[in-house]
Amino acid sequence: MAGKPRHGHAGPPASPTYQSWRDMLRRCNNPKCKSPDYAHYGGRGIKIYPRWYKFEHFLSDMGEKPEGTSIDRIDNDGDYQPSNCRWATWSQQNNNQRDHKKKSNLPRGVRFSAYSRVRPYYATIKIHNKDTYLGRFPTPEQASEAYEKARAEKMRELDEGP
Repeated sequence: MAGKPRHGHAGPPASPTYQSWRDMLRRCNNPKCKSPDYAHYGGRGIKIYPRWYKFEHFLSDMGEKPEGTSIDRIDNDGDYQPSNCRWATWSQQNNNQRDHKKKSNLPRGVRFSAYSRVRPYYATIKIHNKDTYLGRFPTPEQASEAYEKARAEKMRELDEGP
């Protein structure tokens, strides 16, 4: 039977790894898909590593999808490619989102408050859906540094697991 997949993942039912691969292709390549996914992926110019258009190559590079994970791009503005992808938990992915609601030119996690002239900038980070206050700072750069340090620490904790 020529043309049939030999990897055994296409189903029915399709394996979780195959479903993730298929969804990645749809998000990046199908502007007519019913969900708004294309606008956030292919519509923003996110591309797929050419080798990954064959499932066998994707599987070889990424391995089987571990239970409780989905594919994650480490750099959210980067493409789907081996150096930028990992299988990540929902917690890891929630801490690795681009800021959709940016309303100012301040760095991510930094806010301005007119109530303090000495330290008008403060940093917060969202952990488990709760804002955690990181402190007040005289410059946005210092507040951003505190945010990035807390974010890196949290990402390390999530990567190490329980």
